Amino acid sequence: MTSDAVAAANANMVAAFARLSDHTPTGSSRTVGELTAITTGVPVPFFNPVFVFEPPARDDLSRAVSWMAEQAVPFRVTVAEPAVDATASLAADLGLERTGDPQPGMVLGSLDEIPRSDDRVDIEVVTDATGLDAFVAVTSAAFGMPEPVARQVAPESLLDDETVQILVGRVEGEPAASGLLVRSGDVAGVYNIGVTEAFRRRGVGEAMTWAVLRAGREAGGTVGALQSSEMGYSVYEGMGFETVVTYHSFSPV
Repeated sequence: MTSDAVAAANANMVAAFARLSDHTPTGSSRTVGELTAITTGVPVPFFNPVFVFEPPARDDLSRAVSWMAEQAVPFRVTVAEPAVDATASLAADLGLERTGDPQPGMVLGSLDEIPRSDDRVDIEVVTDATGLDAFVAVTSAAFGMPEPVARQVAPESLLDDETVQILVGRVEGEPAASGLLVRSGDVAGVYNIGVTEAFRRRGVGEAMTWAVLRAGREAGGTVGALQSSEMGYSVYEGMGFETVVTYHSFSPV
């Protein structure tokens, strides 16, 4: 994989949070030098990131962190591995500390070889409020997220966004899996892959991931990208994804 793959993964992740910010009433964003700060108004740090992909200037990082603090929402600073040491050297002075485990940014270099859909999982693109309710319910259960928060990050207006597709998978008629496609350029970004406890370890998450990639290919995507959890890493690696970058998190002390 080349530096182009890293740039594509980074850009798609920024696009995903920017899309969500655009669809939330209190969402906002700001570019500070080479940094991008995005707030969605959702009271969870994950949904209010400052993105740092290159070693930051102290003044830029300070201004980005100060702006996020002014938004009165919990936030995080997401730092790509090439910028970790430089960010860490500034963190204490800015009231930040490293938190959580590193997260691989992974890319699938081609969407040409996507297997046919798995008959065991009935996956559909959400087009109405009823389908969105199912997506919210699965997301809430799969990620241990309070349902009001899950609803905040899946506003109904997303259904009209041409760069986004929301997917729900059912097994034996029961909502079992969630998935989200966010397109940027020729990149199909895979997000919100969640499977409820009763249907885990049955290939449902992989089937949903392929479905999101398939939808991305149909919309003109040629490359897949995602950020992997520890639980999903071996699945994605088996699908052909390669780690091209690693992200680290810093949070206010």
